[in-house]
Amino acid sequence: MTSRPLPRRARHPHLLVAVVLGVVAVHLWVVDQRLWRRPGQPAVQPAMATRTTLDAATTPPDMPPPAPPVATPSRAARPVLPEAPAQQVPAQQDASATAAAPVPVAAGTPPLPFRLPPSQTLQFQAQQGSQSTTAVLRWQQDGDHYDLTLDAPGLIHLHSEGRVDAFGLAPERHTERRPPRSERALSMPRGAEGQANAVLYSTRSTPGTWTPGLQDRLSWLVQLQAWLTTLPPGAHARDWPLQVTGVGGDVQQWLLQPQAGDEPDDAGLLRYRQTPAQPYDSRVEAWFDTQPPHWPARLRLGAYRGEVLELRRLPANAGSISDGIRR
Repeated sequence: MTSRPLPRRARHPHLLVAVVLGVVAVHLWVVDQRLWRRPGQPAVQPAMATRTTLDAATTPPDMPPPAPPVATPSRAARPVLPEAPAQQVPAQQDASATAAAPVPVAAGTPPLPFRLPPSQTLQFQAQQGSQSTTAVLRWQQDGDHYDLTLDAPGLIHLHSEGRVDAFGLAPERHTERRPPRSERALSMPRGAEGQANAVLYSTRSTPGTWTPGLQDRLSWLVQLQAWLTTLPPGAHARDWPLQVTGVGGDVQQWLLQPQAGDEPDDAGLLRYRQTPAQPYDSRVEAWFDTQPPHWPARLRLGAYRGEVLELRRLPANAGSISDGIRR
């Protein structure tokens, strides 16, 4: 029995199934695109469309173009702030340089009347403990400048020089030498108008505050004498405030007060005492003649450490006139 050949379509059934599945897949893809497409978004163009057409179709026509990126300022474009001034660190110093900061003179404080004594040289008997020597106090002035020296060989050497201003003595340089220590110094450099900006010390790196009328550890003596000379007889029983600085870097507020004559040598003299306000303040007493120009007759200089230095003027050498200023 001869078999009949199967139809051509029946001989390839898998081809028919593939075609049907392809049609179904294309249909489902089209439906999916329509369901999930955003409003206003055009349908995807066929694959044969050019790249330019596809890019134009995928960009929504009603959306504004993206804003340009905001430029971030670079580090160099930021404003540069001025640097704070560096703070100086004080160098290591001795106990005398750690005293309290100076008490400034109140603004607008008027200067006291003064009258400078004439140039003079006085001799004293100096005594410190068991040591004794002859000391010389040399004062020179020409109305605009002054030079003052106290020399007690082997005990102390003090020197002060400067100008004369509305407040009286205006020290510019002060030195001190107490054996066996080497010489120490301070300076008050002044500008064209005679005002100092600061006090510079050889014993510390930080400058001190300058105030009008500031005296050193030697100039205060003649400054007080110049004040006393302006007062009438019997009017000297009053307090005298002074601001005094030393080579150690300390500034002390002194108050020289009149004292009663409780010692045998006080007769016929004006006596003043500086009572220490702080533990490290100096102890000072001074005796002056009752008659102008009120030359110093006795001095008692003490510190918070060390022995007291006492000076008594020698009667046989009341003094002699000295001319000129040492430059």
